[in-house]
Amino acid sequence: MTHAQNRSEVDPNRIGVWETSFSGAHAYVVAAMDRRVKAVVTQAPFVSGRATYANLARVDNQVVGPDIFTADHRARARGEAAATIPFVGTDHGRLVGLPTRDSNDWFTRARG
Repeated sequence: MTHAQNRSEVDPNRIGVWETSFSGAHAYVVAAMDRRVKAVVTQAPFVSGRATYANLARVDNQVVGPDIFTADHRARARGEAAATIPFVGTDHGRLVGLPTRDSNDWFTRARG
């Protein structure tokens, strides 16, 4: 925010924040905590982590835990490639970002 306010092309009294998807809730928090924010725009925000997880969770869904992040950070520090996971997929034994069938169907159609 401070960086934006110090730019000559920005009106420092008219700062807004915009986020989408998982970051959408962050825009609300930033605006609630920083009085410099005069406008908030969110697109499809996830505002309840518990409710969002309940909608995405499957009995067989693997959850990304701290061990996976730690292993990835250590591997990258050794110069290895970053770990990645597919965004969607139908293999119930494989970790994916959005594990719901409708997510897989929609993104598969949209990609086509």
